[in-house]
Amino acid sequence: MENEIFDGRVTMTLSQAGRRISKLKGKLSEYEKRAEASNVWEEGHEPTYKFSDALEKAEEIRQELIQLGTLRTMTNAKTMIEFEGKPMTLTQAVLCLAELKGRIVWWKDLTVLAHDIVLNKASEYREGKMETFVKKSYCACPEAKRQGMVEKLQDEFDRLNDVVETTLHQTLLVKG
Repeated sequence: MENEIFDGRVTMTLSQAGRRISKLKGKLSEYEKRAEASNVWEEGHEPTYKFSDALEKAEEIRQELIQLGTLRTMTNAKTMIEFEGKPMTLTQAVLCLAELKGRIVWWKDLTVLAHDIVLNKASEYREGKMETFVKKSYCACPEAKRQGMVEKLQDEFDRLNDVVETTLHQTLLVKG
């Protein structure tokens, strides 16, 4: 496999590097499966692929993944962006996106009530008879407030993601 990163002819953006990494991971998986399938066979039933060839190809891909991943990490750490008036590295921005995504999921999954205070009728068997009473429940963050927080975080995620995506398409990998 020709090394497309360091041959001096190919220049790629961070976005292109991400797509290349995804493609290489798929190829790596394919060659590892070929190696696994060709490791054991019965006499007269030779495997389709040669074990050593599949391992060799997998290792070539692995080395390119390491090189490309290193360049991408270095580029992310050196590339500065500005978000809402604050400078940050692309690495910081990517980590912020991951945290925002986690916060959005947490808020969406938060158990809420419709209002701050909710009154519900409840029944309970007491002293030989069924009694009905009002049960008061409290909610620190009712449904509408939660939804507002989810929307606020999603808007922040979208704005930061737009800056990151634009940067990924415009920034060339640093030379190793």
